[in-house]
Amino acid sequence: WSSDVCSSDLAVAIQFNRHKIRVFNPDLVDTWVDQNPNYDKVTELGTAYKLDYVVHIDIKDYSLFAPNSSDLYQGRCDAVINVFKMNEDKTDGELIYTTEIRSRFPSRSEKSVYEISHEDFRNYYLQALSDEIGRKFYETYTMDDIGNSALQ
Repeated sequence: WSSDVCSSDLAVAIQFNRHKIRVFNPDLVDTWVDQNPNYDKVTELGTAYKLDYVVHIDIKDYSLFAPNSSDLYQGRCDAVINVFKMNEDKTDGELIYTTEIRSRFPSRSEKSVYEISHEDFRNYYLQALSDEIGRKFYETYTMDDIGNSALQ
């Protein structure tokens, strides 16, 4: 599921940017992680790039399929989001916020693989997951849910 995770990184970045939250380039983050596979703390990324905050999303479980099914789509992601605020000289950071995500999409029922293509469902789910993550960081309104109601 790593390619979906990379796509989700980009989708979350786009959501943040739409809400005027500046986001560091996800491609540079991926490059840094590839070049530093044995890093000890995610704040090392903040030190390397002199960032103000580091948001780390630890994905515990991810699937596009309903449990025990290969022909029913239901996007699922369990993750922990941690936010670190870097100190003034950017040498270390302090955990300032943590929350869990338990995402299910669609929330009411699964979709048959015969109703929608894998790529289309994946894109719908990554958008919904990005929205769900983003809502932890910016103000939302009741009408914001309308866009994701097509598959609900």
